[in-house]
Amino acid sequence: MRKILTVVLPGMMMVLIILSIFGSPQGIRQHQNSSIPINEILKKLDRLEGRLNQLLDTVFRLKKRPNSLPTIYIVTPTYKRLEQIPELTRLAQTLVNVPNIHWIVADDTNTTNPQVIHLLKRIHLPYTYLLTPMPQEFKKELARPKGVANRNGGMEWIRAHATEGVLYFADDDNTYDIQIFEEMRYTRVVSMFPVGLLTEAGLSTPVLKDGRFIGWYDGWIGGRKFPVDMAGFAVSVPFLLTIYVWHTKTHKNNPASRNILLPEYNGTNLRILQEVMTIKEDS
Repeated sequence: MRKILTVVLPGMMMVLIILSIFGSPQGIRQHQNSSIPINEILKKLDRLEGRLNQLLDTVFRLKKRPNSLPTIYIVTPTYKRLEQIPELTRLAQTLVNVPNIHWIVADDTNTTNPQVIHLLKRIHLPYTYLLTPMPQEFKKELARPKGVANRNGGMEWIRAHATEGVLYFADDDNTYDIQIFEEMRYTRVVSMFPVGLLTEAGLSTPVLKDGRFIGWYDGWIGGRKFPVDMAGFAVSVPFLLTIYVWHTKTHKNNPASRNILLPEYNGTNLRILQEVMTIKEDS
């Protein structure tokens, strides 16, 4: 839109000048062989100046509009593998449709990956590329904390460079509906979202009834105080400073368990979410 306005604006000005002086295309033809007093032309040009100033103000506001939106800082943990560039490309081609974001790509490596840098430069998004290798002592553990160093590195960068906006963790192996970014943009403290294709339950989400939080629905509660997927929440940057996602890994997903159909979830948001889920048939 902005590029179109930049190109078309001079032609619009010329059309406005001509129509302002002659009144209409028919008036132009009538005045082709007649002279117009210079003072009349100057008066019409004075009136036209005000109209052009209004037009320029509108163009200026349109150009400023994306920057007036709260910034979403999207932290993406990644690591070198065959799928890394394809999955980052898929995510990048989603993010280019979202205004006013800053993409923080945190790579689990000690050396810069030229392929990642090339992708980031090619898509023309504001970005920061971080080297955030997993500490050596954790690599020996059976259950390694994948993505933790990456996310911590992203949060450290935000704490050092931002005071407003929203933080969201967007893994590169997920698929995102761009609506989710507009829903999270004005987060005041924490926002939460359902995440699909997770565990046998097929869904991870807070459970709401009559607009109030009543519990969690997740395939692995595991004694966690907040049993949510990393893609299931966004945090405002001021809150961070004080202290429509699908989980699409490249493997086949099975239909969700029938737990979501239990009577205890009647009258909750799960009744809406189940309509877009594939649930196991009753055996």
